[in-house]
Parts: sequence; structure tokens; C-alpha cells
Amino acid sequence: MKKRMICMIIVFLFIMSCPNQSFALNERPVNVDSKVFREMYSDQFDLNNEIDINNCEKVPDYIEKVIDARLDVGKSQSIKSTWNLNMGLDTTYLSANDGDAYCDVWAGSESDGDYLYNWDTDQNVNYGGWADAKTYLISTFGSGDQFEGAAIAWVGNEFKVLGTQAERTCRVTFYGDYSGQVSHMSDALARSKIILRIIDRSDSNKKIMDGVINTSPSGTINHYGTVTLKKDHIYEFQMMIWTEGHVDDPLPSIYASTALSNYWSDGLEGYGLDYSGIEFDWQ
Repeated sequence: MKKRMICMIIVFLFIMSCPNQSFALNERPVNVDSKVFREMYSDQFDLNNEIDINNCEKVPDYIEKVIDARLDVGKSQSIKSTWNLNMGLDTTYLSANDGDAYCDVWAGSESDGDYLYNWDTDQNVNYGGWADAKTYLISTFGSGDQFEGAAIAWVGNEFKVLGTQAERTCRVTFYGDYSGQVSHMSDALARSKIILRIIDRSDSNKKIMDGVINTSPSGTINHYGTVTLKKDHIYEFQMMIWTEGHVDDPLPSIYASTALSNYWSDGLEGYGLDYSGIEFDWQ
């Protein structure tokens, strides 16, 4: 279940850390000092037991092929401006500025299924962006139908690294949560994956970190990876929801064959993936 934070705690802590800044009570800061973030989120995340992405499931090859191909395609929405990430300054970003959403159909067409996908940088006191997706497929007895495909969405940040050093090691921690439903008939298949990725856009879209973090349909994102970030390079930091379904003509059953992977509410909270922040701890 998704947890809520208390607005007044966030406002108070942010005011204390940034006494010269003013903002509306319902406004979420773009970033805060990492110490302030850890005080703000101590009740929502187990900050003493974060999970190393290197110990998580590797992204399956067939998924990598789909999401890597998308890197060379125009995004579903324009991002905000590329933000600067200052090398050596420990900070946590609380607002997303980038994302994408799309589907990839392997059998049938998009109109043959219920493929829903979207993302945005909408904010409230709890979250700084969201990504939602849903794949729902049905094949009926005697139809000869076979449908397969995936709906995908991600939300995160695009940064240009600034600094005086050529490169520097950084521990990057993703925070958020996700909630969904996955079900299928015995002759069908549905899956979901929560994927975290860092892409070096300045080096031919090289992946410098990725992994699958979910072991159940709902949970918390509290995962880190230690990477080397280079001066003047542009990076994408992605929190992704992958929903997938496969159905065939359900012979010899007289019933419909269904596959549902549902992370869809088309907004903050409810089903879907919600972005809480990305922390940068320079080594």
C-alpha cells in the first residue's frame, strides 16, 4: 500500500534547510539537501536497509531489446529542460523532469487489446511524478486469436553533470512505490516488472546500471547503485513499469482466455508507479 507523508513536516524541514526561499504550502521543492530528505522520509523508507540493484534480477533480454530500441525514438511528451547535476554536491531531487510511455505489440494489433500507458510530472506533497501502464488481453474460444504485447511507462530525471573533475563515483538511490494487479488464466500469461535504469545519453545510450527490483505486484522502491558519472555527460535516470500479456485461442476451453497486468490509475497514487525522489551521494 502506498504511504502518505505529512505535509507540514515537509514544509517545516524544507523551510529550515532553505531559509531564504519562499514557496506555497502546496508546492513541492525541486531538490533538498540529502540530510533533510532522510529526515523527511525516515518513516516511509527503511533508509538503513537500502537494496543494492546489483543483487536484483537482471532485466530479461527480450525486455532490454524493446526498451533499448525506444531510446532512439522521440518521447511521448517533451521533457522539462535538462537540469544540471553538480558533481560533489550531495542532494536529493524530489521532482521528475523526464519520462516516456508506449506499447510494443508482438501478436495482433494495439486495438486488439487494452494497452494503456502514460506519465507526468504532476506533484503533491508525497510524490514528484508518476508512470502508469496496463495490459489487458482477451481471446475467446473458437476465435483463433493470439495476442501478445506490453505497455510500458517510466518517469525520472535527465541531468547534465557539471564539475571540475573528469569523472567521479556516485551512489544513486531511487525512492518511490508501486501498486498493481497481475492475473491470468491457466492458458495465458501476465507479468509485471519494475525496472530501474541509468542511461548515458552522451555515450551512445550506454546503460551504466539497470535491474528488476519487484518480487510482488506492490512494494517500495528503496534501491541504490554505485556508478561513475562523467563531466558534461547527459544521463537519464528511469523508474519504469513494464506490463505484459499473452493469450491464445483457449482450446479446448469454452471460456475466454484473459491476461491482466494492471498498474493504471492515470495519475498520482492508486495503481501505478509513483516517484518520490533520486538521491546523489558523491564518493
